[in-house]
Amino acid sequence: MERNNGYKNLTNYFKKLLKRKEIDLDVLEEKNIIKPCIDGASAVFWFKYFGVNVLFKRYKNEFCSYSELISEELAKHLGLKNAQYDLAEFENNKGVISYDFRKQNYEYENIYSILLEYFKKVNPEDVSPYEYVYIDDAKTERIDLYNNLEDIWLALEYYLYNDIKIDNKDVPKHIEKLMIELTDRFCFQIISGNYDMHCANILLEISDDRKDISLAPMFDNEDMFKIADEILYNFHEIPRLAIDQDDFAKEIDSNKMLRKYLFMSSEEFLERLERMMQKINEDTIYHIFQDVEEKISRPIPEDIKKAVAINFDKNISDINNIIAEVKLQKRL
Repeated sequence: MERNNGYKNLTNYFKKLLKRKEIDLDVLEEKNIIKPCIDGASAVFWFKYFGVNVLFKRYKNEFCSYSELISEELAKHLGLKNAQYDLAEFENNKGVISYDFRKQNYEYENIYSILLEYFKKVNPEDVSPYEYVYIDDAKTERIDLYNNLEDIWLALEYYLYNDIKIDNKDVPKHIEKLMIELTDRFCFQIISGNYDMHCANILLEISDDRKDISLAPMFDNEDMFKIADEILYNFHEIPRLAIDQDDFAKEIDSNKMLRKYLFMSSEEFLERLERMMQKINEDTIYHIFQDVEEKISRPIPEDIKKAVAINFDKNISDINNIIAEVKLQKRL
């Protein structure tokens, strides 16, 4: 697919596919070329590309689009699963395409649904999960308060023991694996400055034979350090994936939350984070920029590189200082 200033040109691709000079969404839907999305603020439509399902998402500005690509490369660098992204445009809408990561003979369930079902069954009289509250001045469903390691652990245990057909003796090993993957993501959101890891953006991936249960690849990382909102430097927000409900009540920012996580965790989880951080040095973000630029055959805009690099370097320094501080205090 040809590019225009780094963006894959979906408009020309569809024109050539249909051998027409003019197209629009209605024509593409009528010809079964696309399937419009009815959910999600950014998602526009799905289409097939060489037999693969591909989603086109439009974003309000380029910061979001580049954030997806930079986050993907960072996740790969750290050995974490992430959806594949590329820049794309359709008509006058710029954004990204992402390739469907869902596998055959697997089913998918998001943590949002698992949390809702858990609290509905454990306490059917409690309707609070469906109410709205304000977190960091943003209106959100109260269920987001349960988007934390503690409540997700409880909900996953209930789900595996009660809601899917699985041998009970296998549940503990699946829970251990899932919680390691989840804590890795908790750390990734802090490393990457992508604090919008809400429960609808975390998917469980379950094989039909129930032998493989894990978290699906990460996606929707368009919010690195809130650079899309022009909060460019020294930014720390309340991460959406927290440790417990207290974090939201006390509005604990990312640095305080990481410190709390490391003090509460066993040595194993401190060492996991240290191994992740050992993969990052002062040149890492610039190598990631190069990988993105090779993919799109175009330089990343300088203002985006500057904002990401300054925040990333500051963030990595903060994290390393917190690790050193916690290790010292745990020895005392």
